[in-house]
Amino acid sequence: MLESLGVGRNLVRRVSYFIAHHHTYTEIDAKNYQILTEADFFANVLEDKTPCEGIEAMRNNIFKRLQVQRFCAIYTYRICFCERNQ
Repeated sequence: MLESLGVGRNLVRRVSYFIAHHHTYTEIDAKNYQILTEADFFANVLEDKTPCEGIEAMRNNIFKRLQVQRFCAIYTYRICFCERNQ
């Protein structure tokens, strides 16, 4: 489908890899895959109302980029300590 739109073969292969492996967290092989994984996890946190312990585990084990770790720490503090203690 992507090739019919003129997308190059290498990009088609990469997108196909992401689709096939987007729930495989032990084989993150590049920055773009790391970003996709972090975004997927953080979307799940927002949608599923993940418990604070789960968010902390993600921050320690999944989120590798400093910006995401910081954002996660702020979010965790706000949700787990401020809003839930009101």
